[in-house]
Amino acid sequence: MNMKLKRFTATVLVVALLVALLPAVSPKVAAATESEWVLASEAPDWAKITQRKYTYDLTTNTESTATSLAGYTQYDSYWNKTGSGAAHYASFPGGFDQTNGYYTGFMKSAYTASETQTAKREVSNVFAGYIYWHWMYDCGGGAASSSWRNIYYQKGTRYYGYKYFGAFTSTNGNYSSDKSYCCGLNITNYIVPERTSFASCQGATRWFRFDYYTSHYTDYYKMFQYRKVEEGLESATQIVASDTISNVQNLVQYRPK
Repeated sequence: MNMKLKRFTATVLVVALLVALLPAVSPKVAAATESEWVLASEAPDWAKITQRKYTYDLTTNTESTATSLAGYTQYDSYWNKTGSGAAHYASFPGGFDQTNGYYTGFMKSAYTASETQTAKREVSNVFAGYIYWHWMYDCGGGAASSSWRNIYYQKGTRYYGYKYFGAFTSTNGNYSSDKSYCCGLNITNYIVPERTSFASCQGATRWFRFDYYTSHYTDYYKMFQYRKVEEGLESATQIVASDTISNVQNLVQYRPK
């Protein structure tokens, strides 16, 4: 019976000894195992760094005329000027000589403003002056010495046969006017006393008139601004924060020295 007790006591002592030795074995096991990835600032002083990497977020900005861009998110847009121009226009009355340079050279209406998702045209119109005009009969080619000669609003055979056309532009709107000497049409016409030579007035100092304008346009196309953010990128070399690089993390793995 004493022998059995001795054997049991010996067994207990061996087990206790093994249990006591376990804490001493754990550091050796740990020494051979790398840690998880941690911030470099959190690695203990006694650690030996075994690996290092940098994680970061990369922001890429770009612009395009496309209304969408795969992988990118639109965050803004702006209009980019592409060109501009201007031209005269007028609403020409019936009877105006359609072979005349003003008729062939002027637009018949203003530019049209427009806008779509990707392009637009802005238009502004301003008064430019007057076009004075008339048809005149053959008065023998002489200069105009008075305002009593009748003018007409179209080419034709009325009265004397109106076959000479005249037109000029002016910003002067202060000429005297009445409704006389226009073949009984009772149309307001203007007396321009300084134009007296046959070449400049076709023998008559009276003129009809109408307004003309300058139409200005500016064209634009829309530029769309896009952004792409790639998160959690990794690099084995050092990464420095910048306008496009953010959230830089210096990560390490370690084990005891």
